[in-house]
Amino acid sequence: MIAGFFNLLWILIGGTFVGITARLLVPGRQFLPVWATIGSGIVGMLVGNWLASLLGVRDTGGIDWIRHALQFLVAAIAVAGVSAIYRQRAVDRLKNQLEQSNLNRGGSGVVANPPSNVNPISPNAQKATFPIDNTTPPTESL
Repeated sequence: MIAGFFNLLWILIGGTFVGITARLLVPGRQFLPVWATIGSGIVGMLVGNWLASLLGVRDTGGIDWIRHALQFLVAAIAVAGVSAIYRQRAVDRLKNQLEQSNLNRGGSGVVANPPSNVNPISPNAQKATFPIDNTTPPTESL
């Protein structure tokens, strides 16, 4: 009973550490809440232990480097996968909001890319013009 409690406690603490470390090692920005990071670490620890036992390297005489490497690898893959899912959900949610706001303004609901020469803040604003000759200042500024 007590050994099971400490095993569960070690999985929670180790999973938190493995998840946060894996999140730091995965390149780019992750769109993950903290609970998903910790959950990915816990899954990484459990699946890494399972893979280590399948390979026969779970318990060795010294530090179980292969088992820990498998845990980090699985946790990093889990963090990257869950982050990609959250990123896609955020993009879909934003696209739906844009389509809904376009419908509310009487549009067709389809979000199109705006032309590159339109200022998104003030669509009718003209672009600033600069003098062609860069050696002499414009006369208006004197």
